[in-house]
Amino acid sequence: ISLTENLDLSNSSFNFIGNSIYQLKENTSSKVPFSKTKVEKKPVSLVKKTRVLIVEDSGSVQKILQRAFLKINNVEVVGCVGSISEALVALDKHEIDLLSLDMHLEDGTGVELLEKLNFSKSSKFKNTKCVLITSCSTSEGNLVFKAIELGASSYFQKPQANNLLEFENDILMLVQD
Repeated sequence: ISLTENLDLSNSSFNFIGNSIYQLKENTSSKVPFSKTKVEKKPVSLVKKTRVLIVEDSGSVQKILQRAFLKINNVEVVGCVGSISEALVALDKHEIDLLSLDMHLEDGTGVELLEKLNFSKSSKFKNTKCVLITSCSTSEGNLVFKAIELGASSYFQKPQANNLLEFENDILMLVQD
């Protein structure tokens, strides 16, 4: 259905683009046609989704992490990979907002991945958070510090069955920050 009216808007016109949304359009005539056209409504999310890549070598931990991230509104897990080489391919294919990174991977360490990406200096990742989610022992603390030097912003111990809810709350706070 189309309705047309003439409105005197002093050299401007509004184009109807939704139920109550109008777009201003420059025009040179003082009397301009105004039309409303019924348009098909499509759901649109006004909030940008946080895109997450999970880099974790354990399939069962990948599933736990994926479930934890997907419980959060407006989070999209773009992939789960277990190695540096798979992570490089996924990062080339997807723009991400959050990199969930394990320290021990199938073909190296999380530190090696951050070094290969030049994570802290690359303009591609300037708006990307990196969080370490790992089970590094205290004797491997130097790896965690090196990852933080290379751009990781947070560190979490991998969740255990007895602290899964607490871990999910921590992840929620991280994403909302």
